[in-house]
This record gives sequence, C-alpha cells and structure tokens, in this order.
Amino acid sequence: GSLHAFDAYAQASIFMLKIMNIRQLFTNIGAHQCIEIMGDLFDGLDELSDQYNVEKIKTAGDCYIAATGLPISDPLHCQHMAEFAIKAREITGEISENYSVNIDVQIALHTGKVIAGVVGKKMLSFDVWGDAVEACRGYLEMAFPNTIHVSHCMYARLSESFVFVKANDFRDPHTARQDSWYLLGQIGQNVPSSEKAFRNSQSVQLKMVRKVS
Repeated sequence: GSLHAFDAYAQASIFMLKIMNIRQLFTNIGAHQCIEIMGDLFDGLDELSDQYNVEKIKTAGDCYIAATGLPISDPLHCQHMAEFAIKAREITGEISENYSVNIDVQIALHTGKVIAGVVGKKMLSFDVWGDAVEACRGYLEMAFPNTIHVSHCMYARLSESFVFVKANDFRDPHTARQDSWYLLGQIGQNVPSSEKAFRNSQSVQLKMVRKVS
C-alpha cells in the first residue's frame, strides 16, 4: 500500500544549490569526471550538514536541496542555514581548484512554512513541499553565479549578524514582498568591502558564464 506520513512546520529554512554550468562541464571534461566532481561536492555538503543542524532532503540531478528547522525544531534555523550556505560556496571553490575547472553554482535561501514527510508507494524518500519551497526555486533561478540569493524574510532575520547587498528587481510571485538580497558573509569575516565591488565582481562572472554557455 501507499505511505502518507507528513507534518507541517511553521518555521523552517530551505537551501538549494544548483551547478549552473553542468552542460559545459560534461562537454569539456567528460561525463565520468563531471560526476566525480558532483559527487565530491555533494559529499562535502553532506559532511557539512552535520555541523549546522542541516537536514539533507535530496539531490535532484545537479541540484542539492536541504532544510533547517525540521524534523527537529531549531530556533536558529535561519542562522545555521546561512552559515551552511557560506561554507557550501567555499567548498565549491575548493573543489574547483582541486580539479582545475570552473564550477559555477547558484545558491538560494528562503524561510517559511513547509510540509515535510514521505508519500507514495515506491522509492520512498523524505521530501518538503509548500510555497516556501517553490519560492526558493524562484530565487535559485535568478541567482548570479557563485552567489547566495536570499529572500527578504531571511534578510530580516539575519541582517544584524550577516552582510548583504540588495538584489535588483526580483519579483517573487509567492510572497507579497518583491525585494531580495545577496548574502556576502558574516559580519567580521572577510567579505567584499563595498556594494560596488560586489556588483563589479558579479558582473564579470555573469559575462563569463554567458560567454561560454
């Protein structure tokens, strides 16, 4: 028979990471090494998840999805997810150096109500659903390469401890607010010293990705 076991969570944070130049990597270095790189990246995220109370949800092709605040409640779920995302970006850079290839990832964070659990008859796995999950997909699609694109909800909870710059004209159909932010790092750490420096660096990266994609 089928299994329907799920719970609602009023406060959870969602993380999504996508390798945005996966097709280019397949072409340039071949499928075998590309899968090795993706495996190393996802292994690194799995190990990192234990340090920040992050629950891995699943991998879907070139995308890694995780959450905090479930299945065990965590009052610091936003902070833990932000710290996890920063480290995830660092791990991506380290793997790029190890393999001497350019790995471009998009990262998105959002927080809100979700439903999590298991449904179906075959190949059962824990998953998450809800507007917060779908909104996070929207932030992921609009993220610049190698940035952490976050919702205003995340920004509002983290702005006193982390450094952000405003994103340009993001329209989120799942929430009333239409602004979003890029998470640069924690206050006190080595982060871009100005919004202009950040935007210049992302402009260069975006042009490079578009040129080779």
